[in-house]
Amino acid sequence: GEMPDEAVLREVEEEIGLPATLQSYLGMYEFYRSNQLLIAYHVTVESLDVTLCKNEIADHKWVPIEEVKPWTAGTGKALRDWLRLRGIEREMVDFDTAHN
Repeated sequence: GEMPDEAVLREVEEEIGLPATLQSYLGMYEFYRSNQLLIAYHVTVESLDVTLCKNEIADHKWVPIEEVKPWTAGTGKALRDWLRLRGIEREMVDFDTAHN
């Protein structure tokens, strides 16, 4: 069967049309609103030329590391931890107002 890291790389390519490189595993995070358990990885891509799979993902945006703010739910907590690993502490913004 497929290993989780292989599944992550396959999903990234399916959803944004770019091959990715796995950098590290971040952790598991609860996302209570959708009753989900999120398994977060840090992956990198060589291009910004995203082609979205509209059936899988609604939108994307690139946010510079200097400006990105983690939010209080799900993947926002993974982002907080990813930033911490780089010595960057950021205040978390409320999930409901973080969508902008």
